[in-house]
Amino acid sequence: MTATTHNLKHNGAAYNDAAALINPDPKVTSGAGRALCTCGILSEELPTGGARRTWHKEHKAQAATQAEAMQEVEHATPEDEVAQALAELVEPAPAAAPKKAKAPRKAKETPGVDTAADEPNAHGETLAFSTSGVVPGFWRSLGRDAATIVVDQLHPTVVVTPNNNAQALHFQGPAEDVAAAVATVKQLWAEALLAVKQWKQEDAGFLGRSTEPLARRREGYHLTEAFYTGFSTTYLEAHKGH
Repeated sequence: MTATTHNLKHNGAAYNDAAALINPDPKVTSGAGRALCTCGILSEELPTGGARRTWHKEHKAQAATQAEAMQEVEHATPEDEVAQALAELVEPAPAAAPKKAKAPRKAKETPGVDTAADEPNAHGETLAFSTSGVVPGFWRSLGRDAATIVVDQLHPTVVVTPNNNAQALHFQGPAEDVAAAVATVKQLWAEALLAVKQWKQEDAGFLGRSTEPLARRREGYHLTEAFYTGFSTTYLEAHKGH
C-alpha cells in the first residue's frame, strides 16, 4: 500500500472550494483562499500564504499523530500483556527519586490561627497521560475529556485542570479526595484500554487494521476516538454510587 504523503501544494498558493488554483500562476501565494495538501485535504479559507503554510504544519503534525494512533490500534497488545499493563497502572513501578526541591518560604503565622485549616484545597497532584498505556493521539478524547467528566461527577470537591502541551491532568483539592480522584482516572484509563483491545479482537470488521484502505483506517481511528470520549458514560454507569 502506498503511504499517504502530506506536502503543501505550491508553497501555500490559494485554491478554491473545487481544489483549483485561484491564480493561474502557481508561484503566487498571496491573497485569500484555501491551502491544499497532497493528501487531498483542503483548509478553511485563509487570508494569506503564510497562514496557509501555518495551517499545513498543524495538519501534517495531526496526521502523524493519527497515523501513530492507528498503528497502535492495529497492533493490539495480547491479552496477557494487557493484563500486565493494567496491573502496572493500578500499582505502578516505583519512580526514580525526584531531585530535592528547595524548601518553600515559611508563611508568616498569626498567633492562635490554624493556617492549615484555612487551606482545605492546598493539595495538588499531577497525572501524566503517558502512564495510561494509550497512545498520545487519544489524549483529547480519553485523557482529557472523559477523565474530566468522570472526576466532575464522582469527585466534586476536586478541581481537575488539563495541560494539553504536557498531556497531563492536575488535581487540586483535599488530599484524600485528590488521591481518590487520581485512582479513579487510572481505573478509567485502564478499563477503556482493555475495552478497545477486546473490541479489536472480537470484531472482525474492525476498521483500524493495516489491510484496510486508508480512508477506512481513518474512519477506524475516529470511531476509536469517539469510543474513548463516550467511555465516561460507560464508566459512570458502572461505578456511580459505589
